[in-house]
Amino acid sequence: RTLLSIKRRSRWAIESLIDEPDSIAQYFTENCLWGIDRPLEKLLRELENVTPAAIQRLAGEFLGREAACVAIVGDVSRADRARLKASLRIA
Repeated sequence: RTLLSIKRRSRWAIESLIDEPDSIAQYFTENCLWGIDRPLEKLLRELENVTPAAIQRLAGEFLGREAACVAIVGDVSRADRARLKASLRIA
């Protein structure tokens, strides 16, 4: 998906909160509990300001090799394990 389509879908999800009383109540309750001052209008503005560069920066910060965790389920050949280790540059 493109960033534009993700923004559109997210905008729709945020705007649909106001159609369901329990959803809007949950949103504001969570904001109060966490001490967040973010009205829906502010959240929508923040969404519009997301850039590819910001996503790349955060991905590099939170999804770097140091934070990687790989789980393999099932039988894996030695050759496949070696290729995986080489691609992740681990010992």
